[in-house]
Amino acid sequence: MRIDVTEEDLKDLKEGIRGGPSNCPVALAVNRATGKKSWVATYGVSLYDDIEHYYRKVHQLPPDVTRKIQLIDEGITVYPFSFDL
Repeated sequence: MRIDVTEEDLKDLKEGIRGGPSNCPVALAVNRATGKKSWVATYGVSLYDDIEHYYRKVHQLPPDVTRKIQLIDEGITVYPFSFDL
């Protein structure tokens, strides 16, 4: 599945709002692509099957996406990007 992290997903970063595992730019893009809520960490993504429960399977992120998440966490500007999940 193709995930597109857009300028809109990144806009809060420009305002100094980093977000957390469920509302960072990558999570917003995954939510839009899958229609599910997600939890994102540098090592992977978990998708929620409802409000309270998430799938135990963690979808591993490509290394370049992991690096972009690290840059976001460090407050360094990143530009829109896409990846396959």
